[in-house]
Amino acid sequence: MNLGQFLTWIAFFAALASGLAWLAANGGRESALRPARIAYRIQWLALSAAAAFLWFVMFRHDFHYQYVASYSSFAMPAHFIFSAFWGGQEGTFLLWALLTATLGLVLMRLRHPLTDAAMAFLNLPLIMLGLVSVMRGPFLMFPPGRVPPDGQGLNPLLQDPWMTIHPPVLFIGFAALTVPFAVAMAAMVKRDWDGWVKVALPWVGLSTAMLATGFIMGGVWAYRVLGWGGY
Repeated sequence: MNLGQFLTWIAFFAALASGLAWLAANGGRESALRPARIAYRIQWLALSAAAAFLWFVMFRHDFHYQYVASYSSFAMPAHFIFSAFWGGQEGTFLLWALLTATLGLVLMRLRHPLTDAAMAFLNLPLIMLGLVSVMRGPFLMFPPGRVPPDGQGLNPLLQDPWMTIHPPVLFIGFAALTVPFAVAMAAMVKRDWDGWVKVALPWVGLSTAMLATGFIMGGVWAYRVLGWGGY
């Protein structure tokens, strides 16, 4: 059984169930709140397990998985194998979903009239990321007899210490931007034109700080690797 693919399917179905339950709860069915929260936590657990499993197969050099063969190799040092998680689009989407779901757990604990409606909107990008992961995720496998003896490894430009920290910092910023969006959309539904600002501001500050840090890291990385003639 392909455990990674199984976990991404669980996360996707849990996201759907959570989204429907949040909609029901915001439609007046308060009994749906508990199932919504349970399904959301199941989604987070499945995403966390899928991320752990991806690192596991990468460090095992299990080239049965197309993603592992595309972005890692026997010759790569351990810290580059670690960062190969987000070396391609499929792994990056899994990272993005996990970070967004983690921040959603923090938002879900916030006691505010807009919280439940905001969770319904925050769950929407998780459904889309989950759909991408099950259709074209990092756990697709080679057919029998076509497994390569070694992987291709990361692009040489990405084999840099900055690769281990720069993408996660950026994607924390991207994920944090989802929360102000969700709170603002909840405010529109609830017709709360002022109260949402106080809730959203700390998340805006977090996303701005993380994105600014990521951009600075990216600039330093680009100049060190590419040079760009000093410009």
